[in-house]
Amino acid sequence: MGLEVAASAREIGCSVTVIEVGPRILMRGVPEEIANIVAARHREAGVEFKLGVGIGGIVWNHDGYYVLLADGTTIPADDIVVGIGAIPETSLAESCGLKIENGIYVDEMLVTSDPDIFAAGDCCSFPHTLYEGRRIRLEAWRNAQDQGTHVAFNMLGATDTYKALPWFWSDQYDLTLQVSGLPDSGVLTVCQSIGPYFIRRTTAGFK
Repeated sequence: MGLEVAASAREIGCSVTVIEVGPRILMRGVPEEIANIVAARHREAGVEFKLGVGIGGIVWNHDGYYVLLADGTTIPADDIVVGIGAIPETSLAESCGLKIENGIYVDEMLVTSDPDIFAAGDCCSFPHTLYEGRRIRLEAWRNAQDQGTHVAFNMLGATDTYKALPWFWSDQYDLTLQVSGLPDSGVLTVCQSIGPYFIRRTTAGFK
């Protein structure tokens, strides 16, 4: 996660600018209230944010890199870290004639459109039974590990549905962010104050 790199860089004394094309950080990961808490902690540590602006180009000359933003701003940099997610690699699956839908299309047992081929991890989209069959693709190492184990059992003859609850965590400064479920499915929010920060707990909406 780019914000983890930003936090680590600040802790060793680097000047850090985070560029985000969206209107806020953590658009896909957490609700806005949580994102605001994380952003406030980064700003407290000295991180500068450029939100809602894209990158027009990156140039290099004898004294370092220059990031050219779409709004005309230029940011000098010694090092650049790019964290923009991933496009699933599906060329092999496509050459095999497998169905593609935001990655390799699999069913609830992680079987592709060919009953003899399975797929697991970031490259595949699957229907999640906890979310009424909503098709999702997860970019997280834990999901890849869990799905790989699940596929191994099903390849050996099991017929189990994959229904592990999505979750991830992140440590940034003195904060630990833990997310279980899909944040955009939350139905109840409870906030409580702990020190200078608020902890927002969201109950994910599934039946």
